[in-house]
Amino acid sequence: MKWFARGGTHMNYYMYTGGNNYGRWTGDSITQMYAVDAIVCPDGLPHQPKYDQTTAMHRAIAGVAAEIAGHPAQLNQAVSLPGKASAYVYGSVAFIETAGGSAEPIPFHGHTFNLPAGSCSLVDLTSGAILFNTQTLVVPSAATKRQVRPAGVVLEWTQWAEPVVGSAVPPGTYPNGSVIGASQPVEMTAFSSVLPPSTVSLGATSRRSTFAFYEAQIGGSGAVPTSLTADTFQAMSLSVYLDGVFAGEAHDLSHSSGSAMKMTVPLAAIPTPAPQAISAAASARTLTILAEELGYANYGFKGQLKKGVEGVVSVDGAAVAGKWTMRGGLAGEHLKLYTTEGANTVTWAPATSNKPATWYRTSFASPAAVMSGESTLLLNATGLNRGRVWLNGYDVGRYYLLARNDGTYCPAAEVPGTCDPSSYNNSAPCVHGCPAPPPRSCYPLPTPSPLSRLLHIPHPRSHCISAGRQMRTRHTWPALPHFA
Repeated sequence: MKWFARGGTHMNYYMYTGGNNYGRWTGDSITQMYAVDAIVCPDGLPHQPKYDQTTAMHRAIAGVAAEIAGHPAQLNQAVSLPGKASAYVYGSVAFIETAGGSAEPIPFHGHTFNLPAGSCSLVDLTSGAILFNTQTLVVPSAATKRQVRPAGVVLEWTQWAEPVVGSAVPPGTYPNGSVIGASQPVEMTAFSSVLPPSTVSLGATSRRSTFAFYEAQIGGSGAVPTSLTADTFQAMSLSVYLDGVFAGEAHDLSHSSGSAMKMTVPLAAIPTPAPQAISAAASARTLTILAEELGYANYGFKGQLKKGVEGVVSVDGAAVAGKWTMRGGLAGEHLKLYTTEGANTVTWAPATSNKPATWYRTSFASPAAVMSGESTLLLNATGLNRGRVWLNGYDVGRYYLLARNDGTYCPAAEVPGTCDPSSYNNSAPCVHGCPAPPPRSCYPLPTPSPLSRLLHIPHPRSHCISAGRQMRTRHTWPALPHFA
């Protein structure tokens, strides 16, 4: 309102809609569901009371737009009013801004305006009507409640294990240029732009995979590895495997400039399978690092953005020497397991466990309510942790069950006593039942909610298959205790 009062003609909202980051559109450490507390929720539902409040403001301004636009901008032309208030006059309408503290009547143009302290109002100077006030909460036209209903089908999942160790990769899986060797790890953008061109995409059409494998031989010291430290970059995850067995994971969730950093991964003791167990302490072991970039910096960077591992990798303080072999992308990506044709090239087994680096696949018929446009489609990702989802070959995006994805804000969850004092709007009683003092309308604070487990699945007509829908998820690692 203050912007328009001074003659502003363009308004950029950040964010008007929470939006969805399909494919690989996300910035660093941002998942598919972006801003859950925006005016319009990621799944399209209006977020009340923000939605109606903002709509009322726009309607009030639009109703007198001709009068405002027909007069010069009033920047630095404020009219001083009693009580440290000020007015910006556009013909028969004016914006009146009141100071903080206690409210007091404001006489202006033959009318007395009773306006809340610390607010901005649009008023009609002819009738004396208050067209809009920023601190007068508009009663929502209808309370928006998200009603989550099961689709009424039981999904039968199958799984395929991503080959972690290079020797387990089927011959011919990786194309030329996607497997390189060097004396030290090379950052992944140098060899990960190797995926087949996408003919369908909801997000970026980049051929660059978000995954890369780094592999070397270690051992011979007689000690069992307990930690790994690698030169990497912000917004990265490193999953470590010893002889193909998951040993540990660490990650960085910075939303920053993508700078270089060191990352330490605590390692669990992984025994060598028999019959080599006797000589395990002295024998060479295969060290594999699955690097996953968690999005590129979208501000603040001043040079080339790098991902993966670059430089020194140390195990218990000793640098890993010898040759490193690097593979760009997942085998499942090169095989295009997210398509029907690609999925038919491997053998799927019934899903019986939650293991790292595993592809899961299922199919289902589109619910009638979703096909008609009455409802949106949500995937409840409970039981998973982090990975990517494809639907009928479309890259829906990354899911990650962290508290920062909490969906309680959208729409507002009426939980008495959980409102944020910093969001008080006016002197009316809190619409969510928060106790006094102070009795004011406010927005609720986020609380644990099942909505944080829901992933919005797009359902445009062009993406539908009448006989059913194929869903494929790639789960990168299991539900670890510190992410429970």
